Amino acid sequence: MEKMTMRIAFFSIVMIALGLFAAKGSPAGEVSDHRLAFYDEYIDKKIEQIELEGMRITRNSPNSRCSADLHQAQAEFYAVYKDELIGQMAERDDIGESPTKVDFFIANAFFHTSPREKISSCRIGGSAG
Repeated sequence: MEKMTMRIAFFSIVMIALGLFAAKGSPAGEVSDHRLAFYDEYIDKKIEQIELEGMRITRNSPNSRCSADLHQAQAEFYAVYKDELIGQMAERDDIGESPTKVDFFIANAFFHTSPREKISSCRIGGSAG
């Protein structure tokens, strides 16, 4: 009877461990090719979207020139740092394939570069902010 109890306990522990492993997905440190492809395609689409938005902005005022230049700088940032952004997102478990979370992550990365201070059209009245 004691052997049977030990086998059941062992089997239960193995099943729980397998269940936890399956629930987590891939082993730690591994990111699926599908997720990397999602990030790559998503950033490409975002670059295209931002470029189109920037082209639609009329440059009649200092604020609109700043907005258009910010769009251009953002699209360039995403293009130049795309591989780094993908790598950073892949290292995190909390982003996954959520468009909202990807948007937040890449926009946050861009705006942490203080783009308004680097774009002359955004320095209204000669002030760097």
